[in-house]
Amino acid sequence: LNFGLFLPDKPDWLAGTLEFKNIAPLPYSSCEAGFSIDHLLSGRGLMLEALSAMLSWLFARYGFQRITARHVAGHDRSQHLLEILGFKAEGIERQAIWLNEQWHDVVINGLLRSEFINL
Repeated sequence: LNFGLFLPDKPDWLAGTLEFKNIAPLPYSSCEAGFSIDHLLSGRGLMLEALSAMLSWLFARYGFQRITARHVAGHDRSQHLLEILGFKAEGIERQAIWLNEQWHDVVINGLLRSEFINL
């Protein structure tokens, strides 16, 4: 499932994206969330609002037990966003992504339905 984030005053500009993949029915009842926002809009709470709404919809519509999300280690804004929504860091994938001419670790985060903080 892929969704675009558009602003009312700029409907032709793709401001961000939300992606939900690896959707697994029972016995797993889970999926993985991905998100990004234009750097010009970072820190304004737009992704928090969008991701919160989508997580609420996913838990209600699909009845997922858990949703995972990954972020580059050291990317404090992504980590903070996930923590606000109730995600917990569950592990590290060492040197899992090549960015800016070097390898970076990736943090795996998990959110149980019972831990979701709907804003």
